[in-house]
Amino acid sequence: MTATSETVLDLLDALVRIDSVNPGLDPAGAGEAQIAAYIARWGRSAGLRVEVLEGTPGRPSVIERCRPADPRLTVNARTILHRPPMETPATALIVEAVVAAAGPGTSLAPMSYWADSAFIAAAGIPTVLYGPEGDGAHADIEWISRSGTSTASTVLTRLAQDFCSYVVRTGHCMADGPRSCRPEPRVPVKCGEWTDPPG
Repeated sequence: MTATSETVLDLLDALVRIDSVNPGLDPAGAGEAQIAAYIARWGRSAGLRVEVLEGTPGRPSVIERCRPADPRLTVNARTILHRPPMETPATALIVEAVVAAAGPGTSLAPMSYWADSAFIAAAGIPTVLYGPEGDGAHADIEWISRSGTSTASTVLTRLAQDFCSYVVRTGHCMADGPRSCRPEPRVPVKCGEWTDPPG
């Protein structure tokens, strides 16, 4: 089998149609067994050496290797998308600002999933994940509460006001305190507006 961009897209199209919601996130989630079986079948049909491991019952992993002695095999690799990890320290000023805006009783919790926020953090923009309570991420029924949405709106508005006033007052980002976030050669005069420095 020759892997082309079309066959890869066909494979991805098939994979996203398979229910593989993590049962740890949703008790009704199908888990990875069906999608692992599909990938294993695809790999065998492509002439790959396939090994299915199950470190945790019901949570299989698939390892596929190219056959090293196959003279027909030509492999070219390129990075299409790099997804950097994101880890904002609990001591970062942006985190402290979110907690302050949310008020007493607000707790912090690490998350194991990846989100687009990692791209924002990689660009040097102070980043934290915050939102209303809900359930069913990427499931058929995904919801957030009305009261939580109202609370999140209030908190995020307060955070934006606090953040902008801090930047205007100090000329520094809230990501790590002393690091300037001024794009050269401009400085903020008030939230949303920029001007060239005098002289």
